[in-house]
Amino acid sequence: MVNIENPENQSLSMLLGKSLGNEIIDFTEDTVDTLIENETIKNIPIARAIIGFIKLGIAIHEKNLLKQTLEFINEFNAGNIDKDKINEYKEEIKSNPKKAEKELGRCLIILNSTIESIHSRMLGHLFKSFVNRSINWDEFVELSDAVHRVFIRDIQHLRKIYEQNTELIEVNEEEAYCNFRLQSLGFLTSLTGIYPSDVKPGIDPNIFVLSEFGKKFIKYTGILDINKVI
Repeated sequence: MVNIENPENQSLSMLLGKSLGNEIIDFTEDTVDTLIENETIKNIPIARAIIGFIKLGIAIHEKNLLKQTLEFINEFNAGNIDKDKINEYKEEIKSNPKKAEKELGRCLIILNSTIESIHSRMLGHLFKSFVNRSINWDEFVELSDAVHRVFIRDIQHLRKIYEQNTELIEVNEEEAYCNFRLQSLGFLTSLTGIYPSDVKPGIDPNIFVLSEFGKKFIKYTGILDINKVI
């Protein structure tokens, strides 16, 4: 997509790359319509481009993309971020547009189909982990897919499981569906998967442990710190 207000005709992926590493913008009290007229937000390259699309058609999708992209950028810019690595990454995508389309383009596709701000913030935190070289691209792809698929209720439950600091997770009736959904994403592992009943009789299939993938998801998406109340 090309924005009529973008004379360089740069892709949204390149514009997103240009928008990383700047100051955090406070837009918590703004509606999407007031965001469109916010002069500070217009200074963010990708926000300016998306606003151009909105003004062309006042489309719901573009309004949502603007909000989710700003959430993503704010979370990326918050907290522990290595400025040298940001600048290095910007130089990489500047010299290699295909890299920008592959990596930032994936983020935009996810953001464009995201409704809840918590998912966009988790994605921003995860992409920061990637730029900081804490995870590689393959890990980012796998974890970002999980970010897109996890339910908000299950995010709360996963955080609760971690903060309880207990090795074994027992299912109760009220939370059983959360555990089974978290298991389907690979965050929890049933004891029957570790000790098959034919090897160790008497294993309860409704008792789980937090998997290594689940621990990695918690660590690199920042769910312990992001939006404590969701």
